[in-house]
Amino acid sequence: MDREAVSSTEFLIDFMHKRCRLKHQPSKLLLADLHQWICTNFHLDRDQYFLEIFDQRYELYIILDQFYLGEIQTNPRFKNIQSHQLRIRLINNKRPRTHLHRSFVSSEVTNEVPESNRSVSNHIVVWLDAYIAYPENNRQLKEYFSIITSTNQATRTLWEELGINNLIAIRIDSCVNFIENFSQSNTKIFLITTGLLGRKLVPRIYKNQHIHSIYVFTCCLAYQIDWVIDFLDKIIVFDHEFDLLSRITRDIASYYIQRASELIEDCEKSLNYLSWSKKLFDKADLVDKFDQSVTKLKQVDKYMYRIEQCIDDRQRVLGEIKCSVECDG
Repeated sequence: MDREAVSSTEFLIDFMHKRCRLKHQPSKLLLADLHQWICTNFHLDRDQYFLEIFDQRYELYIILDQFYLGEIQTNPRFKNIQSHQLRIRLINNKRPRTHLHRSFVSSEVTNEVPESNRSVSNHIVVWLDAYIAYPENNRQLKEYFSIITSTNQATRTLWEELGINNLIAIRIDSCVNFIENFSQSNTKIFLITTGLLGRKLVPRIYKNQHIHSIYVFTCCLAYQIDWVIDFLDKIIVFDHEFDLLSRITRDIASYYIQRASELIEDCEKSLNYLSWSKKLFDKADLVDKFDQSVTKLKQVDKYMYRIEQCIDDRQRVLGEIKCSVECDG
């Protein structure tokens, strides 16, 4: 009996201000049994939620799937852990759910900007995370970043449109090297990092001219206060993936407006930036289900209307000049 008590592990499960404890031997725990226990104790249906477990190595909640449970059962790192913190997250059935058909393994980032991003804007998103880079890890978070575009366009993911492809780094040094040697002078970098890695990374790249914004993704905001306080003019800290996604989408959309104003003499380019800005604001509202972008969208529509009028006027004037030249000829 004592041997069983020693080998058992406590699972602390939080949901809606309620905490339940389950003691079980990890080697004998089946994922189906765990979900059955949750459904019974929290009065949920299996398709209403997904389950996350806090990983102390990365200070991040990870989807508890069969792969991760296998790690708990076989990886020596988990042998001496006597308690696991879990949380239940409800699924919003109205939210689009897609799978990301792309490899995320990347120990190095390169100075090669993804092809999908070149034609859009002078920005890239770099993500420094020792865990999310591997295909089998944090798949739910990747799905959140894979919300598809509207049906009247080619199916692309928001992950692609924000330019995250191939720019996920695992090691701090490779990320620093990429940023310091970045050769595209007009391109801005939107950097996502975990709290653990950001603590070491941010002081090294904070003053780099390419850095536009830094987003720290952590499960506990309080753990990061001691160091982020020195960089608040560029850093925003998040503990929820939806908040992170909607904020970075809006920030890039606002950056597009800025680029449009800088290129106002080139009507076509300016209009292109505004068009992408509008699309991203729409997507941000789709992510968080709030119409926070109404004012911005009205502003973009007004700018686009004025530019389109300028283009029409220019074409009319050019047409008149052409007609006059032909008549004189």
